[in-house]
Amino acid sequence: MKHVSVKTIVIGPSPVMVCTVLEAEPEKILDEVQRSVDAGADLVEVRIDKLDHNQTVRAVLQNIAIPKIVSCRSKDALGFFEGSEEERAERLMSALEADADIIDVELTMKDTLREMITKEARKKNIPLLIGYENLKKTPDLNFLIEKAKEIRDLEPDIAKIAVKAHNYEDMISVLHLTLACNSIFDIPFATISIGKYGSASRPLACMLGSSMTYCTTKKKEEAPPGQLSVEDTLTVLRILS
Repeated sequence: MKHVSVKTIVIGPSPVMVCTVLEAEPEKILDEVQRSVDAGADLVEVRIDKLDHNQTVRAVLQNIAIPKIVSCRSKDALGFFEGSEEERAERLMSALEADADIIDVELTMKDTLREMITKEARKKNIPLLIGYENLKKTPDLNFLIEKAKEIRDLEPDIAKIAVKAHNYEDMISVLHLTLACNSIFDIPFATISIGKYGSASRPLACMLGSSMTYCTTKKKEEAPPGQLSVEDTLTVLRILS
């Protein structure tokens, strides 16, 4: 498997812990990033959907030293960005100008916009993460395998598939997908089952080949359903390994 080097870490040889930061004020973002570092996260995903301006994006990212994935989710993807797809692409382009370490784009983004971001990321030698997310359900396993192949054919540096589990069968389907992805990808990838039924998939997918998993710094009662803390995820991985 190819590895992706980002500042002080290498994604690929062992599971990487990612904490997602989503706030509207720059100060709160920086505070949450520090909590992620203190918790033991290797990476942060900085969600810039709530920030009010591209200049704010630049100012925030340039003050984050830990390796960072930058993403911007639209309302269609249960995010908070209210502008057009073109404006959202411009926001991601501004992140490429502002010290993003990895840029995250969706498989479902318009081809022309995704290609624009891809071209700029390649020019700047910034790793590209392409993901498929379905935050409403877990589609059929064969469908998910086809999506994984579509991502592979776009030649990203990192791949991601995240889907919503409504029962344990859905979560197990994602684990089957993880096994299949070991043959589909020669790059780091993340497979995630979201929701309370998907929590076990976070460490288990890592045991089966997933290169990354997404964690939280929040207490269990405050965390989004299905998200485990960095500490709990690492504990489970140590127990199982």
